Amino acid sequence: MRYNVVMKYNLKLFVATLLSVFLIFFIWRVSYHHGCFTLLLPITVLFVIAHSFIEIKMQERFCFRDCYFIEKSFFANLLSSRSFVIIFYILLSILMGISVMYSVIDFTMLFWMYLVFQILFATFIYKWFSKILSKTIKKNFLSLFSREWAINISSILLLLVYVYISLEGYAPEYLRETLAQTQLVASNTISSSCNIVNYTLKVKVEIDSIFWWSFSSFAEHIDNTFLKSIAWIGFIFMNALAILGLNRFIIQIVYYLDKIFSKDVTCVKIF
Repeated sequence: MRYNVVMKYNLKLFVATLLSVFLIFFIWRVSYHHGCFTLLLPITVLFVIAHSFIEIKMQERFCFRDCYFIEKSFFANLLSSRSFVIIFYILLSILMGISVMYSVIDFTMLFWMYLVFQILFATFIYKWFSKILSKTIKKNFLSLFSREWAINISSILLLLVYVYISLEGYAPEYLRETLAQTQLVASNTISSSCNIVNYTLKVKVEIDSIFWWSFSSFAEHIDNTFLKSIAWIGFIFMNALAILGLNRFIIQIVYYLDKIFSKDVTCVKIF
């Protein structure tokens, strides 16, 4: 009986997360080029990512200060400052949010299908950590630790999948013989009637086009495998914000929904 209750709970959590993530991303994908009302979606993603950072960092800032810095020194006060933590991670979340929403526009059907598995894995790993850490971590911090560990593990999987997709030959269609032509074509591939969205997306695609043109030109003239590997590491680093942001957003949605659903379910031990 308990096993059935647990399975129903986990299935409910997975389905709710899947619908929430897909709804936000799909609506953005089909409507970003229209009016500024679409800004509500990036702002939502930004808020979710920022809250996931700030919530845990507010707990960690005093531990970090007391372990490594002299009491009342400049860096001790700076790094444990509430304002510093909030401002720093909001800025990081903005970069992640822009990268995620830009990436969503280029999602292939294959990657949309993979997202279903990623959400399933994220849900499973979050609940699994909730169980194994329950006898180690204080109850007030259990969900936070479970979330952060789940983010770390699932980000590795998402990164490997992204690298595999990239190595399989993905290359944008806007590549041309010269950098100027490439940037012009790249800029014309994306647009929005909302000036803020339009400007942000065009800046992002032009930055990406510089890398792709440079990498393509480099690969044509260099046969050294080591140097090509360095170039791919650069590519991965450039897209790391989108990968990490997407993963953090998914697990934060799992985290939110688990807290909501657990209020309605008492005395249930997951897994």
